[in-house]
Amino acid sequence: MFIFFVFVYLLIDPHRFRASLIRTKEVGNTENLYKSPELMSEYFQFENISELSQFRNFISNNLIKNDNDFITSVNILNFLGDYYYDNKVINKIKVPEYPDLILNELKYYKVRGTCYNDATLYITLVQSIGIKARYVSFLGRDGYGLNGHALTEIYSQKYKKWILIDPQQVAYFIDNKTKIPLSALEIRKYALELKEPEFYKNVIINQNKVGNVVKKEDIYDFYKLSVDIVFPNFNNYQSLVNNNIIYKISHYFSSKRITSGIIFNEELSRFLRSFFDKNRVNYRISDKYSPDIAYDCYYLMFHILFIIWILGFIYLIVIRLLK
Repeated sequence: MFIFFVFVYLLIDPHRFRASLIRTKEVGNTENLYKSPELMSEYFQFENISELSQFRNFISNNLIKNDNDFITSVNILNFLGDYYYDNKVINKIKVPEYPDLILNELKYYKVRGTCYNDATLYITLVQSIGIKARYVSFLGRDGYGLNGHALTEIYSQKYKKWILIDPQQVAYFIDNKTKIPLSALEIRKYALELKEPEFYKNVIINQNKVGNVVKKEDIYDFYKLSVDIVFPNFNNYQSLVNNNIIYKISHYFSSKRITSGIIFNEELSRFLRSFFDKNRVNYRISDKYSPDIAYDCYYLMFHILFIIWILGFIYLIVIRLLK
């Protein structure tokens, strides 16, 4: 009975649930995660743009392309911000996590989700025109995401570096001295090492009118929680279009959440694609700022408890049949 309650606790707590589902690998040398995309196949697989026509079509009439790929990325960010504002889009805590379903809810229901949903949609939109992008998660001081935030980084050929974009805040950050956009690692270092006045002297915050979930004057306090930083490598949409059966089933449950309104559908969908896809990994920066959290213990504990739970369930069925 104790095992059952522990398992249910992990299942219903969204933060520990996510920490338990996906393997986390420590990366001590940050340069390994900040190379150009073509040198990072060991860590990340990016979307195939030929599969992303519906996302490209969504922005095509409003996209102002620029030779500077960073400016193009910012144009897409601001397009989303304006779309949220002009269409009076409302926020919901739970929306599907697949980019095509996020886009459908946005277009037809005028609904957007959490920072994770905003990041997923933004990543897919910029990749639809050939700009490489990836998730970045600030997990907060507890390591489980309770005080965390989901963001993105795009790789700019113009600047030859990864640049932080915050799709929920509709914001990006520029070094006031060099006038070069900052990466997630750089903004984290500023937030953790500088006092508030120095932070605002060194960082130019560019924020769209709709990106007011956290106001400019509160950005420092918000990002100061970004002690633990991970880079999820998963790619839900590509796995779906590659006809991965687990992702097909997971996508089905996610799509039914829209019509049924059953929140648990999305939790089940996440469980399926996370538990059964062993290629999903969180790459975690391990440096002097990183909190000491035993992610491997949570991962192993969840899987052991799940196996015990399944065996117990089978045992009860067999006992009942034998009676």
